[in-house]
Order: sequence, then C-alpha cells, then structure tokens
Amino acid sequence: MGLLSSFAYLLIESVFVTGALIVILGLLPTTTVFPSFPLEPVAYSLPNFTIHYDKWNDVLGTKATLLLQNEVAGPESLAIKDGLLYTGLNDGRLIEVDLSNGKIREVTRFSPDSVKDCGKLSKRFIRD
Repeated sequence: MGLLSSFAYLLIESVFVTGALIVILGLLPTTTVFPSFPLEPVAYSLPNFTIHYDKWNDVLGTKATLLLQNEVAGPESLAIKDGLLYTGLNDGRLIEVDLSNGKIREVTRFSPDSVKDCGKLSKRFIRD
C-alpha cells in the first residue's frame, strides 16, 4: 500500500502545482509575460461563395439514367462487384442486379421487423 499511496500523493500534488501555475500565469498582465509580442489580432471574414446547385440538378436531370424504375422500391445503399450491383431494399430484401442485362435476383430476405429496428442494410465487400 505504501507505493500506491505515494504515487497517488505525487499525482495529486502534481495536478495541484500545475493548476496553480496555470492560474498564476493567466493572471499576469500580458505586457509582463510577453513584452515584445509582435502580433495583434485582426478580424477576418470569409468571402461570399455562391454555389449553383441548379447546374448540378440540370446535369443529373439530363444525363442520368434511371435504372430499375418501378421494379425495386427504396434502395438504401449500393455495392458493385464483378459486374453485379447489390442493394438492400426497404422491404428487407437484399437483391443482386446484373448490370449487363438488368436481371434481378433476390439474394436473401430479412424480416421487415429486423430491418425496421436496425435501420439500413449497408453493404461492403471485404478484400480477398
């Protein structure tokens, strides 16, 4: 017990001394501690940046291709591997879509209750 209590006493004393030094240095006038400090604070304001979201919406609206419209409901996240797109749907299904021909295959189905409780079905591939 002697070593542990000595260590605890040393730790408490170190914290107290450090705190006292911080308070004392904080109370000293800055002209005493840093008499020739060359920097003065200057206000700075950010320039006004204008972001044109309409341009991005136009690009997406004119150049994007809708896939699987009216065939799948609520894809939540996507993962692509070996030409196959995997996505979880809001009804608990995990599907695989062949990107070459658009064919859909159900990989598995989770209970809608478990999907509702745990949230989105995120997909990641682990490197081999």
